Amino acid sequence: MTTGPLQTDDRATFFTLLLSYRQQWGQYHRHKEWMAYSATALFLGGAATLALQDSWAAIGLISGSYAVMSWFVCWQLRNRETAADLVQHAPQS
Repeated sequence: MTTGPLQTDDRATFFTLLLSYRQQWGQYHRHKEWMAYSATALFLGGAATLALQDSWAAIGLISGSYAVMSWFVCWQLRNRETAADLVQHAPQS
């Protein structure tokens, strides 16, 4: 086990590891963005269907699900922003 400064091979291995993390966070970034868009589209479709029902229960369901959906989309976009920061500050190949 090496206790001194990193050797040339160790640096190359470490750099390769950093690049793989960059790729992983890039994929995570795209996934979070896709999830936010999908959830929004699903909510809008469901809300439009319920809005055509013209009942107080449908309006209550739309309002409740809007609150949950808004939280979920904001959470996904915050995670996306975190991943974007990690990708931006990772070393370039």
